[in-house]
Amino acid sequence: MMVELASVTATIDGYAHVIWDVLMDFGHPERLAPTIESTELIGAGEGAVRIVKSSRGLEIHEKLIACDLANYCFRYVILDSGDMPFAGVQSYDCTVVLTPLSDSSTEVFWRSEGEIDGPIEPIRAFLAGLYVNAIKQISVQLDG
Repeated sequence: MMVELASVTATIDGYAHVIWDVLMDFGHPERLAPTIESTELIGAGEGAVRIVKSSRGLEIHEKLIACDLANYCFRYVILDSGDMPFAGVQSYDCTVVLTPLSDSSTEVFWRSEGEIDGPIEPIRAFLAGLYVNAIKQISVQLDG
């Protein structure tokens, strides 16, 4: 049964289209997570698969399922549960939505759902931390 794994909403000082450019650099997730050592991108746009190698030695295959520029929304899944970066998660489906609040302020909504085998709280805390850190990395890039 699918359950919400984590959900984070934050406001960033920045234009939605500029934030979108950082988020949708699908072949370079290290822009959002400095612990990523390398990424290989296979394909482009919807259906593209990225193979992410983390500093912890994990190799994670993620697929871009949907990408809607007009509504600043994208969705990706982890394809292989064998190297899931968080214990107890059997499947992972993530959606990110940007909502322009003004000319220079944007809300970022980051939500994942999946199937789990074990307690939800450690998973929720881990993922929420990842999303908060990714949003901080976006802010740093906009300031820099």
